[in-house]
Order: sequence, then structure tokens, then C-alpha cells
Amino acid sequence: MMAALLLAAAFAAATASDPTCAHGIKYADGSVCCAAACGRCGGEHCSALPGGAASCCGGEIKKAARSCAQHDAPCVLAGGGGGGGGGGNCTLQAGVEFLGNDVAPPRPVKDEAACCASCATDSACRFFTYEGGVNGLCHHKNTDAPDYSRHNATCTSGYVGTDPPTPPAPKDVAVTVGATISPGGDNHVCWNIDASENRGFFWRNLSAVQPTSLGAQLARQAAAIGEAQTAGFSLLRFGGSGNDYLTYAFGNTRCPPRSTYKQCLNETTWRDLLSFTAASKAKMIFGISMNTGEDLEMAAAEGGGAAPYPYPWDPTNAREILQWTIDNQLDHLIFGFELVSCAATHTRARARTTPPRSTVEHGLCEEKPE
Repeated sequence: MMAALLLAAAFAAATASDPTCAHGIKYADGSVCCAAACGRCGGEHCSALPGGAASCCGGEIKKAARSCAQHDAPCVLAGGGGGGGGGGNCTLQAGVEFLGNDVAPPRPVKDEAACCASCATDSACRFFTYEGGVNGLCHHKNTDAPDYSRHNATCTSGYVGTDPPTPPAPKDVAVTVGATISPGGDNHVCWNIDASENRGFFWRNLSAVQPTSLGAQLARQAAAIGEAQTAGFSLLRFGGSGNDYLTYAFGNTRCPPRSTYKQCLNETTWRDLLSFTAASKAKMIFGISMNTGEDLEMAAAEGGGAAPYPYPWDPTNAREILQWTIDNQLDHLIFGFELVSCAATHTRARARTTPPRSTVEHGLCEEKPE
């Protein structure tokens, strides 16, 4: 009798249905029901969630075509055919706001799924941001939207479909192959990470220790590029305007109050970035912070005086982070340095001493003429 009851219970579980996704997690547009173990349904890196793509990614669930009328999650909800137009399938990133690049005035909508559907009906819309909270506004964006973003817990951003929109190609492209101008080096790929606030560097964990983390996934892709280089590694430039206003919390230096421009790089974040560099089969061009520019200009304006340029640059803080890197035997990951980066558009600095190890390179931003 007990065996019969167990068999009946197992059969009932195997054939359970969940037409309203009461026991799973409904996708934002209501098209599919993901397994509860996923924690969320669809979105970026859904294949890395518990259960994998088959249980957590809308596209894979639709391919399996298991109806929720006959099956438990993962399954397709009634009317959830999805697929591109009309907002039937959306890729969402919670807690992210795309800044600027609007192609239409914001419009009130019910939720992020409705915002996705609204974007799908606008030929100029390639990305969107749903502004939640009391506003409930949908912002239609163009292809440049992901270039400017920030962390915002009340917003959800994304695009229609499962593949990011492809930027339009130039109409006329002419390529003329002639004689070699100059031979390339052993490294043909250089890529960039900028510590600017709107790039999300300080709230995106780049640690590659956990194999399912964002840092580990990016590192695996970058490593494939690095291994293809003749030298066996690519070059990661850690530089840009955000790096000009960094304070390094090393040695005797403590973090000052943060501002719109000024940020603080501590030991944990630096170690995570170096581990990411190693996992990416890369070596770093380190853009040294000069702690100049916007903050000093604003301070001078508030004080009614002129910005004190030019003036000597104090490399003490740079020496502290470099000495820590050497002491922890991680300096082999530093390929070179960039001194006078984008802050050169604000000032000209004279180094009192030369930073230890490697070479000093000019920045990639245009300098003001002497």
C-alpha cells in the first residue's frame, strides 16, 4: 500500500501543472515561468544561476516548449510565445539606470515589461530604462545608452530580445590594402577599465575567484583573446578620467570624503582587479592618479581664486600602492604606467621623482599645448 502511495505521489509531482507560475518565478513580460531555485528569471548571466539556462533563461525555456498548463516550472505560460517584437521577450538588468540618449519623452507605464513592450513599438528605441517608484516612467534610449549608466535601485534597464541590438554599420566602407607601414608588436589587443563613477567600477565586483561571478565570466572571455596574442597576453589599460581622481588607501594614506569625481581604491578592490587581470591572461598599463582636475578647480572657484596650475605632483601615494604591489609579489602583472592621463586637459604636472619600476607612458587624452 505504501509503495502504491509513493508511486502515485511521484507521478503527481512529475505531471504537476502551474498555469499561473504560483510555484516558480515569472519572467518580467509574463511569457515564461522559471524554476524557483533560480532566484530570478532571465536577464544577464541567467545561465549561471542555479538550474542553468534550461531552468532560468527565457529563451531556452521557450525552446523546450513545456506548457505550464501541463507542467511545473520551467515552462511556458499561456500566450507566452515571446520572441522579439511587441515585448514578448526582454533582457533586463535590475538596479541599473541608463543616462541620457533619450529618443522620446518619458511615458508612464505599469512596469518594466510594459516599458519593454513600449520600446518594441518605437523604431528609434534600442534600449530602455524603467524608472520605478512613484514615477513609473519608461525612457526610450538609442544605441549609445549602455555607454552611460549608474547604479540605481529604483530602476530597471534592458532591451527587447535576448541579443543586444547591433549598432548600425557605416553605409560606405572602403578598404585599400597597400604596403606595410610598420610591423605590429606581439600584443595586438588593448582594452580599458575606467574607475569613473558612471562606469560602475566600484559597485561591479570584478573578483574572478568565484567561477560564476561577473568577473570570472568576463575574465574567461578576455583570456581567450589574450591567449591568441603572440606574447600570450593582452594589455589591460586601467586608466581614464576616473583614474585621475583616485586616492589609494595604502600605507599611511586614508580615504578622503568621496565626491562626484573623487573615489578611493582600497586593498581589497586592488587585489580583486589584479586577480581579474591574471585570470584574463593580461598585463596592466596602470594609469597613475594625479588627484587633480575637477575637485581642485571647484575648490578654487569656491574660494574665489584661480586654480594653482602648474604645480609639482606629489607621487607619495602612488609609491604606496606600487610598493604594496611589489611586496605582495604582484608587480609582474604591471606592464607599464600611464602618467598625465585625462587630467592633462586641466593641468600640467611636474613629477618630483620617478615612480618605481617599468616605464612611464603618456596619456591617451589630448594635452593642452605648452
